[in-house]
Amino acid sequence: MNHPLNRTEQPLDRGQTAVLGPRRLWRVAHGLLMVQSLARPGDAVRHLALQGDWLNMESLCDLPADTRITALVPSQLQPLEPPPADHGQPLMQRLLLQQRRWADDMLALRTGSVEQRLGHWLALVNRSGGGSTHGASTDNVPTLRDIATLVDAAPETVCRVLARLRSTATPPRATAPRARRWAMPLRLAA
Repeated sequence: MNHPLNRTEQPLDRGQTAVLGPRRLWRVAHGLLMVQSLARPGDAVRHLALQGDWLNMESLCDLPADTRITALVPSQLQPLEPPPADHGQPLMQRLLLQQRRWADDMLALRTGSVEQRLGHWLALVNRSGGGSTHGASTDNVPTLRDIATLVDAAPETVCRVLARLRSTATPPRATAPRARRWAMPLRLAA
């Protein structure tokens, strides 16, 4: 269920969605968010937002806010005040670099083999701080459906490839040699 965000810091649980309202800038304090447009039909993903990214920049240009976000891992947003008008050059540089990274990430998530796309996905999750899932609660792991949407693959394919990647990344467990059943010499009665 989508809910509009108010003007205070916003924690978001994994899978929680929200709509960014007009006239407000947000910064991702931590986490990983999937950003989608309400104006486009379907589940088209606009980009992924990581820690430090600014959201709802359309409000700086008086464009309508049509942004829906979904937390892929537990995340938090901080409200930002619009930058002063005399900070144009640093602001433009920051926004340009952020847009370029978003485009590069989406290109890597949508092209190449499924293994390559999922490899980039795992690198993004690690960069967001939602990394190692060993021993972690499943509440902190993105859903298979969300991952499949991002890498443009069927959930079954994603599941199969992730299992294969996990088995190659995890070294085989060393097994202790089995004791033989009759390892001790037997004494026969004389």
